[in-house]
Amino acid sequence: MAVADVAAPDGHREIRLMGRAADRISGVLMIPAGDVESELLKNPGAEDVALIGYPGENYKDLACAVILPATEPPITLDQLRKLRES
Repeated sequence: MAVADVAAPDGHREIRLMGRAADRISGVLMIPAGDVESELLKNPGAEDVALIGYPGENYKDLACAVILPATEPPITLDQLRKLRES
């Protein structure tokens, strides 16, 4: 089961996230979306984060982090990885 965010149109041609119906992405491993988002938010270059699941091969979901950067230029994948190494 992919992470299921509950969303609705906001009347201004945008989408408003209302909450989360499920909090794990299942594939080869169960990925706790909230835990991953919290870790990514520890980086000062990330203003907001959403972990989403999308279908992979053999009905196994894959995870993708969508990051709203807090800096200009935006945070890079290498900078996010450095957080994990420290």
